Amino acid sequence: MTQILSFSVMCQTPPVVDHAVDDGHQEQIFFTSGSQVTYTCAHGYSTDGDARATCGGNGEWLELTLMCTR
Repeated sequence: MTQILSFSVMCQTPPVVDHAVDDGHQEQIFFTSGSQVTYTCAHGYSTDGDARATCGGNGEWLELTLMCTR
């Protein structure tokens, strides 16, 4: 008999971006693979790069290119 084990890959708290807030996940601790968090730059700052972070299949957040600049 073959037994199949299943598990979910999880990322912890998303990366912090200077002068930005994420879309309301401040209280969430773990994110499943494929989950996305979207950031918004603070008033007076412009978005430079992709405003989304994605939880990768290895449990690490994929490279985030967002910078909030004046």
